[in-house]
Amino acid sequence: MFSRQKASLLLTLVSLLLLAGCGLLQPPPTPLPPPPEPTVQPDWTVVTLAGPGIRLALPPDWELLDLETKTPGPGLAAYLAEHPDLASRLQTQMENLAAANVKLFALEVSPQTKAGGFNINLNIVADNLTREITLSEYVDSSLKRLENMEDLIRPISNRWVSLRAGIAAEIRFKVKRGEADTTAVTQYIFMHGKLARVATFVVPGEQIEAYYPAIIEPMIQSLEFIAPAAQATPSSADQR
Repeated sequence: MFSRQKASLLLTLVSLLLLAGCGLLQPPPTPLPPPPEPTVQPDWTVVTLAGPGIRLALPPDWELLDLETKTPGPGLAAYLAEHPDLASRLQTQMENLAAANVKLFALEVSPQTKAGGFNINLNIVADNLTREITLSEYVDSSLKRLENMEDLIRPISNRWVSLRAGIAAEIRFKVKRGEADTTAVTQYIFMHGKLARVATFVVPGEQIEAYYPAIIEPMIQSLEFIAPAAQATPSSADQR
């Protein structure tokens, strides 16, 4: 059963949203290479959330929490039934997830993830802006927020990537977790008009080197935004 500390770490990502890198990221170069053609493994499952307009491939042992209905899918429900302490804490935090504009929350429920201290997870947040800004401006604002972040471990990496879901800023960093452990955070920031989306993966620091190429990269390459607002292309300022 998960301890109080482990259960709280499940949602570490909420407090880390929109925090990234040290130093500003220059506008993306033109042209960026075309996005790779996503290859969904035979045992992965493509899920579509029509409400927020998100389509994504999930690996085996990953389960989705439906934040619109506030109910877990069958696989996650079975997992939570075996971990009632985690189920109780997740239930109480669903309101916080919704208040933070989290549109997708998924987590790995395989037994081996317990060894890392918490469930590896992903969330996607929608940030509805009051005015239209460029992706570069949004990323710069996010980068500046990291300067006073407690327990940040440097160095931080950031780069532009071309994905099926559009041009994104990829931000990777670690934070301290307890006396000796670390948490690795990988974020992807997308901008479509007045709508910014931030996809955040949270992984135990000691697992990130293997997990990034095997799981994070193919997952983010499969991501699609299918809502009308997400069909817009990045502004010309971001393609200079």
